Amino acid sequence: MSIIHADSFNLYGTDYRNLLEGVYAEVDNQADVVADPDGISTQNVMRYTEGFDTLLRWVVPTPTDVIGIAARWWMSALPAANEQRPLIASWRDNDNIEIGYVTIDTTGRLSLYMSQSGGSFGTPTLVGTTTSPVITAEGWWHIEIKMDTTTPRCQIKVEGNSVLDENASWTNHASVGDIYQIQWEGHDDAGGAGPHAYQKDLVVWDDAGSVNNDFLGKVVVYCQRPDADVSGAWTQSTGTVSYSLLDNNEADTLTYISAPSTPPTAEVVGMEALPTTVTSVLAVTTWVHAAKSDGGTATLQNSILSGTASDAGADNELTVNEIWWIDVSELDPNTASAWARTTVDASSLQFDRTS
Repeated sequence: MSIIHADSFNLYGTDYRNLLEGVYAEVDNQADVVADPDGISTQNVMRYTEGFDTLLRWVVPTPTDVIGIAARWWMSALPAANEQRPLIASWRDNDNIEIGYVTIDTTGRLSLYMSQSGGSFGTPTLVGTTTSPVITAEGWWHIEIKMDTTTPRCQIKVEGNSVLDENASWTNHASVGDIYQIQWEGHDDAGGAGPHAYQKDLVVWDDAGSVNNDFLGKVVVYCQRPDADVSGAWTQSTGTVSYSLLDNNEADTLTYISAPSTPPTAEVVGMEALPTTVTSVLAVTTWVHAAKSDGGTATLQNSILSGTASDAGADNELTVNEIWWIDVSELDPNTASAWARTTVDASSLQFDRTS
């Protein structure tokens, strides 16, 4: 695995509590899902407002020493003071203690802070700052950050261009172990309002796999919903069509498809086509909102079908609480090579109750 998480922020509606349904570990109610501030896009984005607790925290599935974070960021205005700087990446250990972080500064520069050798975690010190401003307010900027806690080294690119690379100057900084969690935060100005920070097109990767294991470049995360029934024998909560019960902007627990304890034939649905402007596909992630109805056993496997082959996801033991079950497919199973826009468009999503 290399890409371990990707989020368009377009499956939660505008209720921040939906972020906690199997995806993120913690979210503050001042970190919310809102309409894109650029006035052009019709998609939703994350918004971080004033307050130290304005945050979104994600747990790394398999702790590791190398993590890459790619996302687009928009500032309603540049911070007026250090207390108003958002944290666009914060790496944390198993005890949720801060290892280091990157801020957007008052002039549009980016600064890196890290915990010192021999010192206590949670009190990072300034390691480096970009030599000049690299972002402006009122615009989307693609920022990709690679952290290696073993070397240690941090590299930052803005719009694909290297703006900060800190390594040799870290002679006073020891290895801090694996990264267990990632957090994004608003500023900590408790005395008054500061600028909003917005985030979209979030992708997190590690270096464990053979593809997508280093800087990805400028990427977009699209949310493609079911748009056709292909086959299957699951039961619709209403009507006779499955896909239209599954294509919501926010999971609707009142409209669904279900499978009895004796598993029926797997349900297969077609997906919306990608925009024709897409030139390459790094990965396909499947998001399925599911639960079981009682205390019995129920397992669900979600797969991507391509041609005559399938990329089967994990066999998930469902709970009575409806949450998101997410799998990542980086290679087209029909060709064992990178996905293409045309093969993604021709693929289908399969739901299989396995027990």
